[in-house]
This record gives sequence, structure tokens and C-alpha cells, in this order.
Amino acid sequence: MLPAGTPLARTSEAVAQVEAALDRVNARLTPEQPDGQALVIRHIARMGRNLSAGEAGAHVATVAVNLLGAETRNHHARRDRQPLAR
Repeated sequence: MLPAGTPLARTSEAVAQVEAALDRVNARLTPEQPDGQALVIRHIARMGRNLSAGEAGAHVATVAVNLLGAETRNHHARRDRQPLAR
């Protein structure tokens, strides 16, 4: 959620940044998953409303992400991993 009055175009840019970050995380961590299964199964963006926050308007977006199940994914931290670049 961005400040009230934020134009939809700016909210869309913010959503695109989140989605791009998800794509980078998925590309980086998928090879570490069992059988190379994708870490990020799907992500969906909903513009204009966030039911959890009770907000609506051009300044609101929700990005929902489905990940490979916790019982399946490899979630052991590697100490040699570099931070993801923006």
C-alpha cells in the first residue's frame, strides 16, 4: 500500500518491482530445489483493493505468491550466497 493519492501508474511500477524481485529469487533458488522444481509456483497481482487492509484505490495493490511447499523445498541457508541484486 502506497500513500493515498498515489497514481495507479506508480502503484503499477511498485508491483512490477516486486514481481521482478520474485523472478530473480525464483531464478536464483530454483536450481537448489529438489528435481529443479520452481520455487515460485505462481504470483498474482490485484490492483486497487486490499481486503486484508480494508483499503481501496489507485494506491493499493496486493501481490499473492504461491511457493513450492515447505515440506518439499530446500530451505537450508547457504553462507556463501551473495545477496540478491536489485
